[in-house]
Formats: sequence, C-alpha cells, structure tokens
Amino acid sequence: MSELVKSPNQSPVPAGTFHETLRQVLETPVKSKPYTAQVTRSSPSAFVFLIDQSGSMKKQVTYLGKPVSKAGAVARIVNEILQEIINRCQKSDGVRDYFDIAVIGYGQDDTADFAWEGALRDREFVSPSELAANYLSVETVVVQDVVRGVPMERTKHLKQWITPKANALTPMKNALEKAADLLEAWLVGHPAGDHFPPLVLNITDGAATDGKAPDLLAAARRIKNLHTTDGHVLLLNIHLSSAAGDPVLFPTAPDDLPDDSLARLLYDMSSEMPQVYHADIARLVRVDNSGYFTGMAFNADAKALISMLQIGTNTALAHTHDAARSQP
Repeated sequence: MSELVKSPNQSPVPAGTFHETLRQVLETPVKSKPYTAQVTRSSPSAFVFLIDQSGSMKKQVTYLGKPVSKAGAVARIVNEILQEIINRCQKSDGVRDYFDIAVIGYGQDDTADFAWEGALRDREFVSPSELAANYLSVETVVVQDVVRGVPMERTKHLKQWITPKANALTPMKNALEKAADLLEAWLVGHPAGDHFPPLVLNITDGAATDGKAPDLLAAARRIKNLHTTDGHVLLLNIHLSSAAGDPVLFPTAPDDLPDDSLARLLYDMSSEMPQVYHADIARLVRVDNSGYFTGMAFNADAKALISMLQIGTNTALAHTHDAARSQP
C-alpha cells in the first residue's frame, strides 16, 4: 500500500502523486515580472508566522508604553497583524478568503507545532473567515499616544488568537523544516494559476538549539527555493533583543550589521526583498529606494517588529482583488 501525504485542509494523496505534482510545480519557471499576481479567492496566497516560544522569551521589553514579556509583545503584535489581514479581506458580502494563514510556535516541548488555540487547535492553515469567527477573547489595553504634541491615552480592543508562551529550548531548525513541509503541501494543493508567493516571517530572540549554522542555512534555503509562477517564497527573519542600540532593519549588506554571529546567520538565511517592496522599505529606513534590501532585522524592538510585519504583509494585502467585488 502506497504512503499517503496530506495537503493542508485537503484529502491525503499517494506520496508518489504528491512528489510528482511538487516536481512539476517547481519546474514551472517564474515569470519575467514576478510579485505582480492578483490575490483572489480562486488564486490565494499564504502567510506563515514562526514564533520563538522558548524560555528566553520571558524577558521584559516595552510595548505600548508598558513592560511586557517578549512573548507577550510578539503575541499582541501577531494578533494585530491577523486582525489587519481580516480587515483587508472584509468586503460587503463578508470576509473573503484571500489567504491561508499558519502560525507555528517553537519551544514548549522542544519541538515546533502549530500554535492555534481554542476551536482552531490542531489546524494548520486557516482562512480569514475562520479567524474572524474563532478568536479566543478580546483584550482591552490602554495605549499612550501623542497627538499634536499632547500626550493622550486611548482604549484599544485587541482580539486574540495567539497567547504568550515561553518555555524550554529554541528548536528553530524544526520550525523552518515544518514551514517548508507545509508550503510544499500548499503548492501541491495549488498547482495551477498565478499565485502571489507565500511569505514566511520568523520571529526569534536567540540562537537555535537544534542545529548549527549549516543546518539552519539548509532549512532556510529549502523554503526560499520554493516558488509559484509569480516568484519565490520570501523568508524574513526578525531578531528581538534586550540589548541596547538602534535596530538594524532591512540591511543592504552584511557590514550594516554588528560583528555578531547570530546577526550574520539571520542575514544569510533571509530573502532578498523584491523590487515591489523597495518603496515601503526605503520610507521606513529613510534611504534611496534603488538599493538592495535583505529581509531581516537585528536587535528589533516592538516598534521595529510592527514595521517589519506590516511591510511584509501589506504588499501582499495590496494585491487583493476579486472580480466579484462589485457584486452584492
């Protein structure tokens, strides 16, 4: 009896069929003008968030003007990004499923696993409409703002899908491999059409405990080698740190980074950002947008993390379009 392989949210298929379909998808060349595909319900894209949930994520940072654990800050920010995805998929007829979304946590049991909770527990990819219907709770927070030079406070209501976790080691290699497995299955489940490439965002505060640099580079390369006809999967690596110093966002060369082995490794693991992202990146880092940018951040604080995630997701969100949008 042949081995079966399950594509995300689809029925199992024989392993031979799975690998042959994947081979055909990856042998199809990328078009001459990539990262231009429209994201529709019939031609969706995907987001995969990788979240460090190791014990070191208990350390404190400042978020929304108050001390909070790194795990708490990351959970809040990812939840905000998930809400933004829902908002951008909201149309007059409801929330449209333009994306498949996965969140993988690594730590806890020293392995990586899908981080959905509640009704979504044990799911891999979920759709925006499922997110909209299945949040865990609503957190009320007081946000400190400055309006026209005057400090002000406002109440903000944040829906939660991910809760903070911080325990055990940092199996980053396992998380990258799990993301690669998931995306290979996603490509097999979407063999036809012009799909805006999936985006993988890895958020970590330390070195992996389950592999050395060559292992992590190989796992990252496996992700970056995946592609649709519209371009290669993008891998962004975001390093959170309690250290002093300004964040380095979207470096243009290794010399932009400090002499730090983790920084250089994350740089080498990350994707070169396509031209379609350059204008937003240039505005963020205040440089000429004709340069070369690498999709990583070193020593990222909460503000930098928000900026990185917004740039990563907003370009794909800007490509959402549906021929039926004018229909009631």
